[in-house]
Amino acid sequence: METLQPKLRFPEFKVDWEKKTLGDLGQVSMCKRILKEQTAIDGEIPFYKIGTFGKVAD
Repeated sequence: METLQPKLRFPEFKVDWEKKTLGDLGQVSMCKRILKEQTAIDGEIPFYKIGTFGKVAD
């Protein structure tokens, strides 16, 4: 049986992980031109790319 808890975890996390695909979280698009001004988390398009961590669009 597959476990949904890591071997090492912080004590404040008690519940199992949820398994989701990228499609569950948003739409994956390629080759779209998006201006930097549109990429703020509060902006028109919440845009993330490889290398984006901590929910800070770059």
